Parts: sequence; C-alpha cells; structure tokens
Amino acid sequence: GEPLPMGAQPRLSQGEATPEGSDGDRSEVAASSDDEENQEEYKQGVEEILKSTGKNLKRGKTMAMKEAISTAKKYGLETSKISEAEKKLDEHKKQQHREEVEGEVDAFFNSAVVGDIKQTEKMSKRAADADCREGVMDRLQKHLEQLMLMRSLEEGEVQLAKEYLKQSCKEFVQAAAKN
Repeated sequence: GEPLPMGAQPRLSQGEATPEGSDGDRSEVAASSDDEENQEEYKQGVEEILKSTGKNLKRGKTMAMKEAISTAKKYGLETSKISEAEKKLDEHKKQQHREEVEGEVDAFFNSAVVGDIKQTEKMSKRAADADCREGVMDRLQKHLEQLMLMRSLEEGEVQLAKEYLKQSCKEFVQAAAKN
C-alpha cells in the first residue's frame, strides 16, 4: 500500500489485531467510531503533507506534489486546499519553464545565430510566452531593434533611396543656380 502520513494510523481490515487487543473485544459501534477517527487523522496527515510539499516545492519535487494532490482528492480533502496546492504546482511549473527559457536566452546571446533577425524574433516570442523577467525582455528587444537598424536594405528600399538622392541633388543644383 501507500506510505502513511506522519501521525496517521493504518486502517485495519477485519480480523487484524490491534496493539490493545483484537477487534472482537470491542463493539461494532466503537470500531466504526475508530474508523472515522482514523480516516480523519489520515485526512489531516494528507493535508499536512500537501502543505509541507507545497512550501518546499522545488525542482525535482513536482512528482511528490502531484502524488500529494492525488491522495488529497482520493481522501476528499477540502477542494479549496486542493485548488491552492494545484495553483502552487502550476506556478512552480511556470517558474521552472521561465528559468529554462531565460537560460536559453543567455545561450542565444553566445550563439552563432545571435545576428539573425528571424532567430531573434523567435527567441523574443519564446521569452514573452514564458513570461520572462523584464530585464531579459528588454535585452532581446534592444538587440532586435539594433539588428533592424543595421540590416541591409531591401531592393525596394534601395530604389527609394536612389530616387530620394536624385531628387535632393536636383533641388540642391536648382537652388544653387538661382543664387
């Protein structure tokens, strides 16, 4: 079976002896009352495990938290406490993902594709989706802006620049000839 939480007593099947004697020595009402007390103690133990696992949630402990939530559901713990534990687990998973992506951003800035606009846009979107810290997002945004300013002109832009230059030269020559 499953390990019992601290302080919880195992539920005994009929015919098993208790430390105080055998089940046959007590009435069924007393046995029923003990079962309810054991069930309540077990629920309290599960609640304590849920709280302590939630407080100490860190990398490598997500499976323990999932098991604690599952056990809490199985034993009918209050839904608000289960919801709170599920929320902590979700927040923990998001934090883990955010940390992983922030590590990827650091690796990106040391990679060969750091000068590629499309790769920078992809990394920026990935960081935004992971809700990375503002400093990480600013660094990516400033880098992307710099890449956009430094990129080669596209063919249409080259043509516009030539037309602008011709027009400016004509206006300059006309203004100089008038004076």
